Amino acid sequence: MKLNSAYIVLKRVHKLKLYLLTGSALTFLLFSTQSLAFRVLFIGNSFTRLSIPTLQGMKSVSPLGVDVFEYEFVDGSSLSDHVNRKETIDAINNGAWDYVVLQDHSRQTLDNHLSFDIAVRSLVSVIRKSGAEPILFATWARLEQSGYAPRQLSVIAAYRLIGRELNVSVADVGGVWLAMYNTNRSVFKRMFDEDGIHQTKLGAQAVGASLYKVMYDTDLSWAPGSQSIKSAALALNITRSEHLNSLTNRRIPPQMAALQAILSLLNE
Repeated sequence: MKLNSAYIVLKRVHKLKLYLLTGSALTFLLFSTQSLAFRVLFIGNSFTRLSIPTLQGMKSVSPLGVDVFEYEFVDGSSLSDHVNRKETIDAINNGAWDYVVLQDHSRQTLDNHLSFDIAVRSLVSVIRKSGAEPILFATWARLEQSGYAPRQLSVIAAYRLIGRELNVSVADVGGVWLAMYNTNRSVFKRMFDEDGIHQTKLGAQAVGASLYKVMYDTDLSWAPGSQSIKSAALALNITRSEHLNSLTNRRIPPQMAALQAILSLLNE
């Protein structure tokens, strides 16, 4: 009887230690997951503004950490406007960002390529001096009566060219739109709002999927949305390991496995 009582006491002490260890592990996991998260500033116009609900929605379900997203946008603006906008420059310099995403006017590369080139170079310099890494958000071309594909190819080429020269990652959002144009015209048409310029919620999924692929090298299996859009984003976008500013491993932290082992012991 005494041996049995002693065994029960020892088991209770053992469980108490495990509970304490679990609490410590949970605290450690919380801070570790937070440290895995990114601080990201998005700079652009209405294309950025209309992407915010999708980006915030993905952030809320992401297993990759509790990201901090902030936005500097002016409807109808170009990156040339942001170069001369004090609020934008202050936001870059004062945010301790991991990434700053640059989205230019959808016609800038087609109608005013020199201004696009100058603005990107200027903002990339400011961003890197601040300690952050830029990402170029390659836009989609407007849905006009004819010639969509050649215009979209021109937009993509402009972003890729300067991205290679400056060693800046490109989130090929426009490439996802072109992939849907070539393979799934029904989805492509539903990505455009009635004005033939802005994105619908479906179109915004191309933004979120492309940016998360570039930032995290994620397989997007956790992300809600169209599988065809996610597949195109996975095929088109790459993550460069040298652009992961804080840590090189942005996946779910391995201590989760240890925590699960502790919890299984508590259930015995």
